[in-house]
Amino acid sequence: MAAVPEYPSGATEHWGLITYRETALMFDNKTSSADNQERVANVIAHELAHQWFGNLITVAWWNEYYKGLKSYESDWDTDSKFLTDTLHESFTTRRRLGSRFFFTAKLDNPDQITAVFDTISYNKGASVIRMMEGFMGAEDFRQGITNFLQKYSYKTVVTQDLFDELTAASSLGLDITKIMKTWDHAKGYPVISVTKNEEGLYTLKQERFLQNPDSAVGDIPSQFNYKWETHQSWLHVNDPQLEIKGVTGEWLKFNVDQRGYYRVNYALRTGRLFRISLDLSRQHVQLGQDRGLPLHEDTLELSGFLKKERALAPWTCAMDEFIFLNSIFRSVEDIRTGLFTFQRDLLSDLYADLGWNDESGTTTSSSSASVPLPYPAASWKDSGKEPVPNFKALVCRYGLPEDSQSWTWLLDLFKSEKNAQRRDILLLGLCSSKSPEILKNFLEISKDEEIVRRQDYFTALSYMSRNPWEYLVDRFSLNDRIFGRFLSTATSQFSTEERLQEIKDFFSKYPEAGAGENYRKIALENVKNNIQFIANTLSPFGLGSRKIL
Repeated sequence: MAAVPEYPSGATEHWGLITYRETALMFDNKTSSADNQERVANVIAHELAHQWFGNLITVAWWNEYYKGLKSYESDWDTDSKFLTDTLHESFTTRRRLGSRFFFTAKLDNPDQITAVFDTISYNKGASVIRMMEGFMGAEDFRQGITNFLQKYSYKTVVTQDLFDELTAASSLGLDITKIMKTWDHAKGYPVISVTKNEEGLYTLKQERFLQNPDSAVGDIPSQFNYKWETHQSWLHVNDPQLEIKGVTGEWLKFNVDQRGYYRVNYALRTGRLFRISLDLSRQHVQLGQDRGLPLHEDTLELSGFLKKERALAPWTCAMDEFIFLNSIFRSVEDIRTGLFTFQRDLLSDLYADLGWNDESGTTTSSSSASVPLPYPAASWKDSGKEPVPNFKALVCRYGLPEDSQSWTWLLDLFKSEKNAQRRDILLLGLCSSKSPEILKNFLEISKDEEIVRRQDYFTALSYMSRNPWEYLVDRFSLNDRIFGRFLSTATSQFSTEERLQEIKDFFSKYPEAGAGENYRKIALENVKNNIQFIANTLSPFGLGSRKIL
C-alpha cells in the first residue's frame, strides 16, 4: 500500500498495490483524531474488499457497477456505524433527487461513467445488499457470495450472475431476481406508514418518498418486532397495504435493526408510545431518521428522547438532520431562532454529562460523541498550546477570533504543515471565516497549487457557505469528475428562487458543465426541493412545528 501526495480519489485497488490519498492511509496516534483513525480503517477495508470484488471478479461494463457490494463487505461487524454513515446517508441523498437510477443505468460515454461514482452507488448499494442478507439469512447469503466468487474467479460478471447464485443458495426458495428487480431499477425509496385503530388493528401502507414519483416501488420485506420476536411478511408492488391483527400489548416495532431499505412513518400516538417504551440505544437510532418527512411537530416532539440519550448513533442521526434544517431555514428568522433554542435545550444535559475531557483509552464511538457539538472559544493562537486531536477541528471552525490577523496566523500554519490530516483540519478553519473579504481572498490564494493542492480545492469550496461559480470554471475543466460531484455539494444549501435562477444562468452559459447531464439535474433538484421544503413548513401543515419552536 502506498500514499500518493496528489491523488484525485480516496484510494484505488490494483493487482499487488493499493494507492491512497494521504489522508486515507497515514495515521499518527499522537496527532490524528478518532475520525481520522476510522476513515483510514474504513478505506483500507474497502480497498481490500476490492481484491475479491473488483480484481478476482470484474464487472463486464460500468452499468453493472456494484460498488455497494464492496462497501458492505468492508463494513461487516460495524452495524451501528453502517446505519449512520451508509444507510441514513443514502436516504438523505435519495430524498432530494430523482434524476438518478441505481445499478443498471445506460452508460455510453465517459461523462456518464463518471457520474455513477456517487453516494447512490456506494451507500444505497451497500444498504440494499445488507437488506438481502437480512431477508435471506446470513448463512445463505454468505454461501451464495462464496459460490459467486468461486464460480466467476478471473472472469467478468453481470448483476444477474450474482442474483442467480444467491437464488440457488436460498434455503427459503427466494427468487432474488424477482425481489430485486425494482430495487435496482426504481428511483427513490419506500416509506411505510403505520396506523393503529382502537381495536388494535395495524395497517401498513407503502408509498414512494420522492417529490415526483413516476415508477414502481419494490416488494418490501417488512419485519415486525413484538416482545423481541421477529416475524417477516411482504408488501407487494400491486398490493401496497397490509393489515396485522391479533397483536396484544401497546406497541409494535417495524423494520427491526433497520435491515429493510425503507423508512417507517408511525402515526403520532404510536410514535409517542415508542418514546415511552424504548430504552435500547440501537433501537433509538431509527426514530430520528424514520420521520424524515417535511418538518412537522411530530418530528420535533419525538426528538425529545435525545435529552436522555448517550449513545453516539442517535445523536449522529439527529445532528445531521439539524444541520440540514439550520442551513435550509437560515433566511427564515423565526424558525432559525427557534431551531437554535430547541437544539440548545436538547444538548444541555449532554454537555453536562460528557464534558470536554478527551481521556485516553476512550472508544472511537464514545470519543466521537462530543464531536458534533460546538466547542467553547479557545486561546490556541495566544498560548501556543494545540487542542487535543479530537477537538482540533472544532476549535479551528468555531473557536478562533474572526479578525484577519488570526486568519493569517492560521494560513501560515497551513502552509508549513506537512501532515495531510492536520492540513485538512486547518483548511476547514480557513474556510470557516464569516468574512466575505477573507473568503474571496482565500479563493485567489488557493489558485496557487503550491499552497492548496488541486485535489483539495473542492474540499475547500465545500467548507465555504457561498461559492462563486466563476472561480470553479476558471480553474477546472467543465467535465472534471470532482467538479461534477461538487455541483450537488455546492448547491445543497441553496433555498431561494434567486439561487435557483443563478444556477440556471450558469448552466445556460456553460451547457456542458458538471461531468454529465445528471450532475446538472441533481444540482437543480436540490434547490427546487429545498424551496418546496420551506414552503411546506410555512404552510398551514407546518404551523404546529413553528409553535413548538
